[in-house]
Parts: sequence; C-alpha cells; structure tokens
Amino acid sequence: MRFIHSVIHTVSHGVLEDGYLEIENGCIKEVGEAGSIRTDSCDIDLEFRHITPGFIDAHTSLGLKEDSMRYEGNDWNETGMPVAPMLRAVDGFNPADRAVEYALSGGVTAVGVSPGNANVIGGQIAAVRLSRSNREQMIINPYAAMKFSIGEAPKRKNASPVTRMAIGAMIRDALERAHHDEKLCDLLPVISGDKPAFIHAEREDDIVWAIQLGKRYGMNVVIVNGSDSAIVAGELRKYSVPVILGSLLLTASDYEARNMDLSIPRALALSGVEFALTTDHHMSPVQMLSVEAALSAGEGLDRAAALASITIVPAVLLGIDSIAGSIDVGKEADFVIWSGDPFSFESVPERVFVLGKEEYRHS
Repeated sequence: MRFIHSVIHTVSHGVLEDGYLEIENGCIKEVGEAGSIRTDSCDIDLEFRHITPGFIDAHTSLGLKEDSMRYEGNDWNETGMPVAPMLRAVDGFNPADRAVEYALSGGVTAVGVSPGNANVIGGQIAAVRLSRSNREQMIINPYAAMKFSIGEAPKRKNASPVTRMAIGAMIRDALERAHHDEKLCDLLPVISGDKPAFIHAEREDDIVWAIQLGKRYGMNVVIVNGSDSAIVAGELRKYSVPVILGSLLLTASDYEARNMDLSIPRALALSGVEFALTTDHHMSPVQMLSVEAALSAGEGLDRAAALASITIVPAVLLGIDSIAGSIDVGKEADFVIWSGDPFSFESVPERVFVLGKEEYRHS
C-alpha cells in the first residue's frame, strides 16, 4: 500500500512537503519525495493531508484505571503494599478498556501502562501498542520501566510511610536488599541500568532527591510529572535526567503540583533537558496528548520539539524507538493521516494505522 502527495512529518529527518509512504507486511517499506517515484493506479492520493508517526504517551493508567468503571476496573494502586516491584501492569491490563478507542481517536498508537502513585515502588510499567484487531500483539514489553513514587502521593495512600524520611529509607532498603531477597529481585535490572526508574516527583527538592538517588545507585532515572522541573533544569541537564511532563491540562490538585504550567516545555527545551509530554491518563484524557503539544507550541516551544515530545522521545524512554516514534524505513507502520496541520484545532485524525492495519477511521 502506498500513500502519495502527503505532508509527512518524519520526526527523524524533517518534513517532506510532497512525500510518499509505502507500507508492507506491517512495516514502513519506503518513504521519500513523491516527485521521485512513478505513480500507480493503486496509489492512494492524500491530496496533501498530513502524516505523523503514531503518538506515544509514556505514562498512563490506560487499561488499569478503566474508563467509566468503579472498583471493578480500578487496578492501578495496590494500597497496603508500599514496596512492590514484583507487581506487573500487564497482569491488570484490560485491552477492552474504552480508553483504547479514545486514544486512537487522538492519534495515540502506543502507551506506557503504569501502576499508580500510591506505592513507594509500584511495579513494572508495560509498553503497549494499541492494536484492537490483534490483542495478542498489544504487549510490546511487559517490563519497560519500574515505577517509583516519592513526595506526598505515597504518604496519603498507605498506612506507611507517613514521611519523606520513611520513603527514602524504604527505597534505599529495597535497592540494597535486591541482590539477596527474592521478593525484590525485579529491582536488579533497574540497579544494573537495563531498565529505567520512572520516579513520580513534583516538588523541586523531591526531584533533586530522585536525581541523587539515581547517581548513588547507578540508575537511569526519569522524572514523571515534574511540576517543578523547570526550577531544577540545571540539575536535570547536568545528570542527563529526562522528564515525562504533565498533565498540562489539569488544574493543580494539590500544593505540590501548583507550578505545573504550559510554559515548562519551552523552559526545559531552552535548558537542554530532554522531555516527553503525558496526559497522565486517566487524570486527563489520553486523546488530548496532541492538544498538550499544540498548546506548548503556542507558548513558544519549537514545533519540531513539540512533535518529538509525543513521538520519538517517549519511544526512547520506553525502549521502543527501534520500532516506533518516527517515520523511518524498517519501523512498524504506526502512523496517522490528518485532515490538516496536526497541531490545528480544526484538524482531526482521519485514519490511524497500527502495524499497517487501519485501527481507527474518523466518521
């Protein structure tokens, strides 16, 4: 199947103003300038509609905290187990969650499915592709990262800990006992640097504490949410610690999150800090990921950086950049055909493809 005469946002090598995209066996076979090819009657002329890679939200509870569900679909926080690295998001993931459809309607084709913020160590984050037609292929990696949470969230949700001191002691104890305790052995890939530590942290002192924790134990730390990340951008840049920022669409639900603002993406970019945007679904709707990027661009963030923050950067953080996050030959054919500029409020995803198969069509 070949699409011609499209504005293709490749992410990896700029924008093709009159491009073509050919897919075969679920992968991208060719991409280039439409003027360089001989057209065929089987070609699909997009009449200069836009193509982007499928968007990626690296931190959601999609399929764990299910849409419209009460306790029946609430599987994202295992309260009472503050240290639980053995928990796996895939064990609670429901592929029939209505949010899968919502995500596709916003051009989102892959997500990180994460335990919530209630536990000090919440468990294993899964990388998931949103392929409704083939549920067996939805799980890309059942253990893409390990979820940690510091600050107010784990203090509020458990009988213990009740202070930051206890949170710090619990995390250090778990990391130091991981080599000898079978219940903690799932932390070993984090300590070795093979799996990143996604650490929920909002306040500036918590973010710096997480950075220092990573330095002490040799962990690859990624800050999640990061309301005060712009304030400590120098520390983040110094130690090459990226941020999964958001949700930018929420009003502050607590004192820690009071500095979350649409100006932060531009500030991080100017400081040289790598970041991805997140809706933090279910906190805000996953289909609004492109809206966060568009609003950030409206606040001065470079458009290419805005697009990267919802494509290639989250792909790298989830360890799936070899197959997703850009329009490149050999990658999986996960892409979106837009009616117009993908950052325009007037544009809609007309067709969304995952593994080369149409998974969503705008009615």
